Amino acid sequence: GAALPAALAAAGIAVGLTYPSRDLIVRAATPPGATGRVYGFVYSGLDVGSFATPVFYGWLMDHSLPHGVFYAIFGFTLLAMFTVLQLPGRRPAAIQRI
Repeated sequence: GAALPAALAAAGIAVGLTYPSRDLIVRAATPPGATGRVYGFVYSGLDVGSFATPVFYGWLMDHSLPHGVFYAIFGFTLLAMFTVLQLPGRRPAAIQRI
């Protein structure tokens, strides 16, 4: 009986531990004066993705395409990798000083 609450608590803690580093990465990647706009864009995208992906994956499952969930994840991952590879190379100032 206590395993489920313990597992959910551990998952919540693990997710919560990633937030500060994620925020620092976003802050380090933003140009001066644009931090608020970038945060708004990034977190709006996270919210839309958190809402839309379960709906999309549920639709795939309802149409007897459970393997489609994995293909979709693969496709989204490739798209994210391609997007990152298109960014111009730039090092944060803190790293350049080392």
